[in-house]
Amino acid sequence: MSYKCILLPVTGENPGEGAVAYAARLAASFDGFLRVLFPKGESIEVARFRYPSLGDSFFVQVEQASRSAAEAREQEARRRVEGVIGAVLSEGAAESGFQWEPVDADAPTALRLQGGLYDLLVMDDAGRSDSDLVDAALFQAARPVLFVPDDAAERAPGAAMERVMIGWNRSAEAGRAVVAALPLLQKAEAVTICAVRTAAKQGPSPRQLAEYLARHDISADIIRPEPRGGAIGDVLLSEAAGGDLLVAGANYAGRQRSIAAGGVTAQLLDKAALPVLLAH
Repeated sequence: MSYKCILLPVTGENPGEGAVAYAARLAASFDGFLRVLFPKGESIEVARFRYPSLGDSFFVQVEQASRSAAEAREQEARRRVEGVIGAVLSEGAAESGFQWEPVDADAPTALRLQGGLYDLLVMDDAGRSDSDLVDAALFQAARPVLFVPDDAAERAPGAAMERVMIGWNRSAEAGRAVVAALPLLQKAEAVTICAVRTAAKQGPSPRQLAEYLARHDISADIIRPEPRGGAIGDVLLSEAAGGDLLVAGANYAGRQRSIAAGGVTAQLLDKAALPVLLAH
């Protein structure tokens, strides 16, 4: 397994340089392809259809103003992205395929419609703070998402990663996250399975996970920290501190498929200072 197709959504004119550099290095290290998706917003034609009573003259004025603003935002965002990618490739990373793709849609819609055919989605701090975008990526496009802090450019894998931790709660979601992370786990010098001691749950044990990883030539240690009265997400982040990557399953609450406020997934998104790979 490898990351041959990576998608990076850019939602503003100032994309997180850490995520851009990480995605570029990741694509280069796997000889893969990186597409940068720039949602330009809802098409004026859609607005005309929704609000016909506003009249053509109104939409002509709005279209002219919005087109000019959108073009300026896109030019600035593309300049920044290409500058970061150019710097990464000048560092000696193998050149990978790269494509800039503007789309006439809002960011969640664009990601929901186009995200499904990628091995991995990469998202910056602005993206992970947008709950609609996160829901579209994790639960509608249903792809693994790597959330990269803006200051984490240097953590992207080259030949190896030093330390990766798996937050293991025996769930199917955690299992899918592990499978999605296999290319990165195989680059890690040390892998730790962190199973916080909570009420008994059904599903594969930490030892069974270690056996699965061993069949992929990945050696993993197991730790079982106590909750210590704190939130599970806080325990995982404390144990993962100083590492290169945290891998965990993502869960949603209710019929709307949105992340539960205060849950472990929300805690990781709100507080993580290292890259986090989530999958549902």
